Amino acid sequence: MGSSAVLTVRARLNELVTQAEREGNPLWAEAWRQTRTVLTPVFGDEKFTPPWSTLDVGSDHVEAAGALTVSLYLLARERSVAPADITVQDLDELADSAPGAGRLRTHEQIRTRLVALGHALDDADDPVTVRWRALDYVHEEPAYGDLDDSSLRAGHAGENGLCHVLAPFYRERIRF
Repeated sequence: MGSSAVLTVRARLNELVTQAEREGNPLWAEAWRQTRTVLTPVFGDEKFTPPWSTLDVGSDHVEAAGALTVSLYLLARERSVAPADITVQDLDELADSAPGAGRLRTHEQIRTRLVALGHALDDADDPVTVRWRALDYVHEEPAYGDLDDSSLRAGHAGENGLCHVLAPFYRERIRF
């Protein structure tokens, strides 16, 4: 029986950094490098599960990495700083957007702020908006199973991804 290479989160993040470096936006590439730096020690050895599995931790982590990268890029660009200068408090502030009092949800804020920076959300050649579009969807709540099961994905992918890396469980392990 042959064996095939198992893709790890570390390998996928390396691929995404290389891709970002080829895409020609230096700040975007720098945001991906920062994401790889902070997430690889925690998620790097996680493996992608077979397609028949109902739980894919590797994909969840890479989705979270994409959301973190978009957030680092957005905040760094708005503040004219390097992505490495963005703190966990800055990210918490972005993610702390419970609806109410006229405040937009996190994913709506990110979408609006990207447009304010000059990104056209339908631009197929803009790597930032391409990644955001890949995260700008809602995982529907399943009609079956235990809705308290933390392995179920429900809600906005980008918003959940950012909350994933900011979750208390990872707070002590991820070093921004």
